[in-house]
Amino acid sequence: MRRALREAVRDIWSRTEAETIRSALSAQAYAGFAKCLEDLMNAGRASKRAYEECAKKHNISSAYRTAWGKPVG
Repeated sequence: MRRALREAVRDIWSRTEAETIRSALSAQAYAGFAKCLEDLMNAGRASKRAYEECAKKHNISSAYRTAWGKPVG
């Protein structure tokens, strides 16, 4: 079952129409969120709580919902 699910997901992500979603998700991740995480790691402050604070600060949850086409709010 796991193998079939993995293959199905890989098939979907390899389609041309998935490129839009992949690009949007990547853009959201790199638009400040990744820099925030990098800064935390460089400062030696990497922790689950710090990551959650970066996610909240950069509103990554709403950004990902928007990329997936889900309503936000």
